[in-house]
Amino acid sequence: MNDSSKSSQDQATLYRILCEAIPLGIFRNDVTGQCIYANQKLQEMSGLSQEEILGDGWKKMVHPEDQEWLSFIWSHFVEQVNLGHQSHYQLEYRYLNQDNSVGWAFVQAVPEYSSLGQLVGFIGSTLDITQRKRAEEILTDYSHKLENEVNQRTQELVIINEQLQQEINERKKVELALRNSQKQLKEITDSIHAGIAYVDQKGKYHFVNKFYELQFNRSRETMIGKYVWEVMGKETYNNVNHLIDQVLKGESKHIEFDITYETGNTSYSSCFLTPAFDETEKVIGYYTVVFDITERRNLEQSLKKANKKLSYLAVVDDLTEIANRRRFDDFLNKEWRRLLRTQDPLSLILLDVDFFKCYNDYYGHPKGDDCLVKIAQLANNSVSRCSDLVARYGGEEFAVILPNTDKRGAIIVAQRIHQNIRNARIPHETSKKGSIISVSLGVACLIPSLQESPKNLINLADQALYQAKNQGRDRFCVAKNNNI
Repeated sequence: MNDSSKSSQDQATLYRILCEAIPLGIFRNDVTGQCIYANQKLQEMSGLSQEEILGDGWKKMVHPEDQEWLSFIWSHFVEQVNLGHQSHYQLEYRYLNQDNSVGWAFVQAVPEYSSLGQLVGFIGSTLDITQRKRAEEILTDYSHKLENEVNQRTQELVIINEQLQQEINERKKVELALRNSQKQLKEITDSIHAGIAYVDQKGKYHFVNKFYELQFNRSRETMIGKYVWEVMGKETYNNVNHLIDQVLKGESKHIEFDITYETGNTSYSSCFLTPAFDETEKVIGYYTVVFDITERRNLEQSLKKANKKLSYLAVVDDLTEIANRRRFDDFLNKEWRRLLRTQDPLSLILLDVDFFKCYNDYYGHPKGDDCLVKIAQLANNSVSRCSDLVARYGGEEFAVILPNTDKRGAIIVAQRIHQNIRNARIPHETSKKGSIISVSLGVACLIPSLQESPKNLINLADQALYQAKNQGRDRFCVAKNNNI
């Protein structure tokens, strides 16, 4: 076998193994733009066989609403290339999966020329970007929901039910029927939006594509023959070295990691490592396919921040920054169930600002809001245990939940709240109880039972509050019950 034949066979082996490591749809078209080849991945994406895709059959996988304009753009591209005016084609379009669900794809194509420079057809790749599109839609949706939550304050928290899926979660081996030439290999790999490289068992680069050059901001010539750690940096290499050792033993691996380039910029990458074998099945190196997932990573972080903000707004009163009514209901129900099991007392204090409507009419609503904030702070500071909860019950009414607290303990807390608010001496010129803000409080205590519910405790506290108001306000009253 002469050197030329062996080189061609080696090149064919390189094409085959490389194509098996590329999780993308690959196609070839003739000079008229008719499809003459579609790989297995493209068939899986479309649900069509190769025979169905050939010619104009590929249009069947395109979403009906995108078929007309996509066909026009492709025909225009073919026409321009034949006239020598255009050399690159790329766009995003919707396609139909096997189950008729809608997906998104990013397609690129370049002209294919013979060694004499004659146009012989087109080579292209198709990348499934459905997950990226969904991530963008989710982030936009949540941005709107967060804005509505802040502006309206009363809307329910929208629960995030979907998590971002990995941008590419299926990697299947593919076979490509391509011509055996280094130039063709370069054209194919350079059309793929992913860094591709071949490294021998000693760790030296033998091949990198254009996107790999862009990722590491180095030319192909400065990487070929260099060791991996000289290109990636020793710190990044040390983080993945143990996986490379396993790949050189014949295992395929996947890892996501940060890369800090010589420029100081950092990106987040998803890397697939596939072992390369010779004809005796001996590992002679490995192929690496690197996707830049920095955008996806940033989307995930943005969603986490939005989720955290929405969770906070769901349980905190926007004005007073103490627990809101929703948090009050959840906490009361939870403590009721817990104390039902232990048969310990649960106390509740309801307090209402005396003559608050007169306060608002006289001082104005902004001052009224300030007053409510001060009362919330005073009530919150009057409760010493972290297991207790002070919440805004509604309007100028507040509630204090005291788990594992009997009636005597609840009375002590009610007295403290009442006195602390009086001691604050918040002016109230229109009050019928003097010239300062005062509050009325209702105290109730129950040992939870199966015959009663949290609503019974609320009703008792509300009755006691009503009694305090009837007796002249600026005081607390304790509910009478036979439970405790």
